[in-house]
Amino acid sequence: MIAFVSELDGDNEIFLLTLPGIDVGERDKYQLTNNEFDDSVPAWSPHGDQLAFSSDRDGNQEIYVLEIDKVLDGAQGYEPQRLTHDEGEDMLPAWSPDGSQIAFSSNRDGNWEIYVINSDGTSLRRLTDNPEKDMKLSWSPDGSQVAYDSGGIALRDIYIMEADGGNPRLLIQADGGWPAWSPDGSQIAYFGRLDDIPEIYIVNADGTHMRRITENNIDDWESSWSPDGEWLLYSSGRTADIFVIQMDTLETYRLTQDSYSSWVPIWRP
Repeated sequence: MIAFVSELDGDNEIFLLTLPGIDVGERDKYQLTNNEFDDSVPAWSPHGDQLAFSSDRDGNQEIYVLEIDKVLDGAQGYEPQRLTHDEGEDMLPAWSPDGSQIAFSSNRDGNWEIYVINSDGTSLRRLTDNPEKDMKLSWSPDGSQVAYDSGGIALRDIYIMEADGGNPRLLIQADGGWPAWSPDGSQIAYFGRLDDIPEIYIVNADGTHMRRITENNIDDWESSWSPDGEWLLYSSGRTADIFVIQMDTLETYRLTQDSYSSWVPIWRP
């Protein structure tokens, strides 16, 4: 099962997609959010029972958490829990591997920086403080480090820091961003523009052995690993669809093919 964002009803909503088999044509979709606002960038909790996401349903982008079972069971009157409350924009959530914290990017102090909050909404802390824009992040599987992209609006490089914000250092120049740590902790996927067009790349977690995974004439971005590390989801195309690639063979399958954009896929743990 994967979560993703779709513009099916005219604005960004979060959907689930079941995958009974990668090459099976018939797949089941379920719409998790349904309102006139933008719900975006879902992030699974470590046990796969909750989704954090960003939404402007209360006037500006904030971080929310919904419980999957309550939505699927149709609990009457159920509303996602709002975690952040600020006039700034809070976006791009990511759960810590033990489920105790959610990190996210926010411009609440005048520049995009990485913050972390307990999963119950308490104890907000700021992790980065620099003039660049620190945006999408990914925790290492052991929870000790955070990979994140930093730079301008569109062109950012991949950095790593300790989970408390200490010792930030450049991992690799990407001219892209969106890092995704592999389940075994050995690699980080990201998209880069080394040949002008965004493609998916993989680099070892120590910054060595960078290699290109996709190669075509359309944009590839927003990757997410399967729990076993054998597959990689990504978005592709200016009117985006979701694809998955088998890491050993690099064989690629298309999971959505619609007249509306489907993007930001993330695999359920």
